[in-house]
Amino acid sequence: MPKVSKYPGSKTSRYVVEGLRIAGKRVRSFFAARSNAAEPVQLLDDALVQANILDPPNNRRPELLIDRVRQMKAEPIRQLCGNNPLPQ
Repeated sequence: MPKVSKYPGSKTSRYVVEGLRIAGKRVRSFFAARSNAAEPVQLLDDALVQANILDPPNNRRPELLIDRVRQMKAEPIRQLCGNNPLPQ
């Protein structure tokens, strides 16, 4: 995944977007401000989520899906406690 890092090799371009490979070759982009460097990373993340290559982050998932996962995790515990009631 691409990420924003400090780049000590330049005084004008202090931030770099690293971690992106195209056709097996490393691609880096340099920026003067961190906020400018974060924008292309966010656009790339959004594009990967829309293409269903990456899962959306937890704060952008629908609550219904998160609730269903919680129910699925609780089911084996209910089965275990149903056969052997534990004092609460």
